[in-house]
Amino acid sequence: MKNKIIGAVLWFFGLVFIVRGITLIGESFLGSILMLLAGVLMLPPIQKKIADTNPSIKGLWLGVGIFFLLSFSGMFLQASEKKALENGTASPELLAREADRKARAEEQRKATAEREATKAAEKERRDREREARDRAIAMEMDAEIALKKFLKDPDSAQIRNQHGYCGEVNSKNSFGGYTGFKRFIASSAIVAIEGDNMDSYEFDKAWDQVCA
Repeated sequence: MKNKIIGAVLWFFGLVFIVRGITLIGESFLGSILMLLAGVLMLPPIQKKIADTNPSIKGLWLGVGIFFLLSFSGMFLQASEKKALENGTASPELLAREADRKARAEEQRKATAEREATKAAEKERRDREREARDRAIAMEMDAEIALKKFLKDPDSAQIRNQHGYCGEVNSKNSFGGYTGFKRFIASSAIVAIEGDNMDSYEFDKAWDQVCA
């Protein structure tokens, strides 16, 4: 059963290469001859006759020979097609294949360019997000440092709802009691606490400008 399957496969590919070699004679004589020869050598009767004539030529060596014949055939056919395309003597079939190849190559190029553009955009987005996080962290650290320098009891400071330079703080006063949470705006340039060193009206205007 196994031998029958192998024989059928050899017949199929042998006939395919023979027919293909005949159709390509007009494009590359040497390339088509080598393909025809490879196809003929694939046919089981030819392989049996070769084995009967010279038993030292085993199936592996015959397979290697067929492989090289097809490889050289492909090289000659490619060279011939390239020359025909360059000098304008290509057949309509070859022109159609070349147009199809170029279309596929262009599609591949566009797909690659789109993937690269998507990757670049994603990287840029991640970089922007990371930079924004770094800036926000730096701003919050600067605000906290400036705020604690301003407070009478910095170690007691409780900070919540902080976004950049803005937030709410609760700390002890000079009597040791907590004053309750108050909005603040703090940076290395200015520290403002609502109702403490800035009245609510002025603080609201500053808050709208800096924190809104």
